[in-house]
Amino acid sequence: LALKPILPRTGLVFDASLREKRNFGGKDSSGSLTTSNIQKEICDHLADGLKAEDTSGMKDYCDGIAMDTSMIHAKWWQNSAEPVENVRQRINNFLMKVRYSKQEKVIFVGHSHYFREMCILHLDASPITVASETSIDKVDNPNLPFTQKIVRNLGVVYIDFDPTQEQMFASVELLFDSKFAN
Repeated sequence: LALKPILPRTGLVFDASLREKRNFGGKDSSGSLTTSNIQKEICDHLADGLKAEDTSGMKDYCDGIAMDTSMIHAKWWQNSAEPVENVRQRINNFLMKVRYSKQEKVIFVGHSHYFREMCILHLDASPITVASETSIDKVDNPNLPFTQKIVRNLGVVYIDFDPTQEQMFASVELLFDSKFAN
């Protein structure tokens, strides 16, 4: 809902490579919508979220949002555990799309296990060397939790992304009182 003013200008792109990292026995969420029914479902959910407001213009508003669903025209989700190599390939493919997109800023929505795997691949979480007059010590890197824990549902993470570097994520930060799951 916070994006309501900008969605008609920027549109939405649905990319199947952002789907969850399916773990053995995991059913956090499963895809069920394809191109033919996703726009209606999104508009219905937006209308539900705006219960207190007048929703009479919702259909016109939704019709004004460009939705690129070309990558989800057929079944795009997994029904069973996915090898980590496949997840990592999806991550790298997605980040290359972001790298070569025309957008300066990108908001992407996905699942915590997927984002943790993304940080394992592209965030430097190695210990930091701290030198004092009497010793040289290694301390935990503040990035370390992003490679070991998952962010709670509805958590927001800021990622400073520099695709020209080997470690593409220069920094990460939890926003809006987001927390890691226990």
